[in-house]
Amino acid sequence: MQGRLVFRKSLRRGTRLGKRILSCFLALIFLMSMLTPLAFFVFATGNPTITVSTQQANPGDDVTLTVALSDNPGICTIYLAVHYDSDLVLTKAENAGLMSGYTPGGNLSANPFNITWDDSLAANDNTQNGVLANLTFHVKDTASSGNHKVYITYNAEEIYNLDLDNVAFSLVDGGVTIAASHVHSFTQYVSNNDATCEADGTKTAKCDGCDETDTVADTGSALGHNYQLSSTTPATCTEDGKNVYVCSRDSSHTYEEKINKTGHNWGEWVVTKPATETEKGVETRVCKNNSAHTETRDIPFAAENPTITVSTQQANPGDDVTLTVA
Repeated sequence: MQGRLVFRKSLRRGTRLGKRILSCFLALIFLMSMLTPLAFFVFATGNPTITVSTQQANPGDDVTLTVALSDNPGICTIYLAVHYDSDLVLTKAENAGLMSGYTPGGNLSANPFNITWDDSLAANDNTQNGVLANLTFHVKDTASSGNHKVYITYNAEEIYNLDLDNVAFSLVDGGVTIAASHVHSFTQYVSNNDATCEADGTKTAKCDGCDETDTVADTGSALGHNYQLSSTTPATCTEDGKNVYVCSRDSSHTYEEKINKTGHNWGEWVVTKPATETEKGVETRVCKNNSAHTETRDIPFAAENPTITVSTQQANPGDDVTLTVA
């Protein structure tokens, strides 16, 4: 790459110097050739800087770092090499749109990874400041704690303007910072109020040293049933009744309580139809619990009652008379 740049820049510079050779003395040409290293370097006001950002992450995370320009005096071409720590894996290198002519290196696994902007056909130098590229890294699961460096290098001939003058930039390293391993401590558990009548709920604590949370079973927190009488079906003489109870915490939980049938509570027998010599009579009794429940029994015929009859005869004093007993 460097050989190509030198050739390209030398070709354009040769044309410019050729005109000078025709109008200058040999001594002046010699003097200018001695000053060439200075003549083609731009010493900008301010401090042109290329900065790689820094981010915090944990093992297994994906993190994006930026490569940014500041105090840019004006350039058309820039070739950069991105170096990164072995605990990082470069997964994406994207142009942020600050400059045109972006060309990424072909192999993301290369370390360093080359990124290039070549806009040498532009009418004016690019003097914008801001994010030049976004670099996404995957932090290996085995990454150790500490700072994992990501930094830029470039060759002096690889950043220049449309006049083919080299432009010097200061470099600020960045990277990924991984916090030291942390052992969680959960001590202040608070109920999540999710217990039911029959099942324990859960409780959650926040780590005493970070924002990590831990949720565990809240053993013994089941609420139990709170049954309330909901309806009653009274018992009768012949059928059982019941009480129905419903849990006030969960209406799908119910149970029934049996009420035993009462049986009949009969009153006294009452003649409701007297017997005659030709027809039986009837006695009736009524249940005191339910007057619709009655029982009856027969009264025998009146003629069927046993009778002893002594006959009657007329007579005078001194007569003999015979009576019958039947």
